Amino acid sequence: MILPSLLGVNKKAAGIYGLLGLNLASYTAVTDNSTGVVSGISLETHRKIDMANLATIYTAALAKPIRKDKKALAFHAGLALFATLNVLLTDWDKNS
Repeated sequence: MILPSLLGVNKKAAGIYGLLGLNLASYTAVTDNSTGVVSGISLETHRKIDMANLATIYTAALAKPIRKDKKALAFHAGLALFATLNVLLTDWDKNS
């Protein structure tokens, strides 16, 4: 959540990334898996939220604070790639 600011991304874009990070941390903390603090939502629900977040991340590239800032846009491309790979490489079968 602090990396965009450290990289010199503008404050509005950094705020967007802060919200995205807070959102991810929140539902990860209540997911029924080894990284969850409490068991509040199933891994299947987590997967569905992740898919919605991917759509949000790709759409956020159109936001003016991101698309008009070369550093923000580069960070965003890396974030989108990392988030996509994370979802694709996750073992969604809790019992495996």
